Amino acid sequence: MAGWFEQLVGVLVILVALLDIFLTVLYAKIGADGASRAGAGIVSLRVARATWWAFRRLSGRLPVRRDAAWSFCGPATVVCLVVVWSALLALGAALMLHPALGEGVRSSSSHAHDFVTALYVGGSSLAFTSSSDYSPQTDFYRLLYLANALIGTGCLSVTITYILQLYNAVLQRNSLGLSLCVMTKDTADAAVLLAALGPQGRFDTGYTVVANLASQLTAVKEAHHLYPLLFFYRPYHPASSIPQIAFVALDTVTLLRTALDDGQYRWVKESAAVENLGGLASIMVKTLESTFIPGAAPEKRDAREPADQRDAWCARYRAALRQLEGAGICVRADRDEGAQQYARLRQAWDPGIGRLAGYMGYDMAVIDPATAQARGIKAAPDR
Repeated sequence: MAGWFEQLVGVLVILVALLDIFLTVLYAKIGADGASRAGAGIVSLRVARATWWAFRRLSGRLPVRRDAAWSFCGPATVVCLVVVWSALLALGAALMLHPALGEGVRSSSSHAHDFVTALYVGGSSLAFTSSSDYSPQTDFYRLLYLANALIGTGCLSVTITYILQLYNAVLQRNSLGLSLCVMTKDTADAAVLLAALGPQGRFDTGYTVVANLASQLTAVKEAHHLYPLLFFYRPYHPASSIPQIAFVALDTVTLLRTALDDGQYRWVKESAAVENLGGLASIMVKTLESTFIPGAAPEKRDAREPADQRDAWCARYRAALRQLEGAGICVRADRDEGAQQYARLRQAWDPGIGRLAGYMGYDMAVIDPATAQARGIKAAPDR
């Protein structure tokens, strides 16, 4: 009876590992409403959170190169997850084979029956080319060896495919971040981007650029939806981070809607491309915040902003107007009303980006240097 119970536990352990691999690799997703947990894995999210916590603590204790150390979190998460999956499969196989050592599974050179030997034999059975000299003696254990080999080979194949797709998603995100970095002249200032989109007041070509940025952002948002582990790939340079990508996109849309003259640019302000860019960025921020940040509930937070924050946003808005005028773009006449509208729209999305940036260890003065400059705050040097 003890042997059958041990084998039953082994079956359950293998099923847990297979279910987690299936839900993480083949059915990976984040809830579309932004309120669901990250992915559907049983083990994977816990491993990712534990690795993130360890790197957060480790980087906080380093005097220098903290960002560089933290950038290893994503690859380390994948390594830890592969190790956990492999350990669970090996443990499950060991529990199933342990009662059979010496009878159903025998070796010509060893008569050991301990659990360490069972773990070695079980891990070896997960490959068609077993490295142990233990071999099954009955039809049941021959079929069990075959099933273990199929499970091990299949899990290895889907895991390798998943890792390749995950790094393709990292490439998409980094490419979008690099594009925004270049278009803002490495300033992360949406006013610089907006001025480049409409040189001398002409947004004909700029509209196409906005549409392309929205298309790239769609791919990045869906990459986080399908590969939740992508969130834990914290880039060294903040330009490729989700907080800065989302900030530049949302601030560009907010400035475009509040700073440009309605008479000349209404067609741009009400275009589908602008709506798509702002909507996707907002959805991505809310989804990631509610999914990954413990205790986050954006919809229940106080919607009021401090007076000094509103003043800084208004000062940032007026500085942006001067930049746009210098580029030959016609801006709205009522600047005070525009500043108030800018602050109202920004209040809807800025707190979420601030929480994401704080959780990921980025200084908001680096994510939003224009507002920091308006408040007289200097960005922290690269660590």
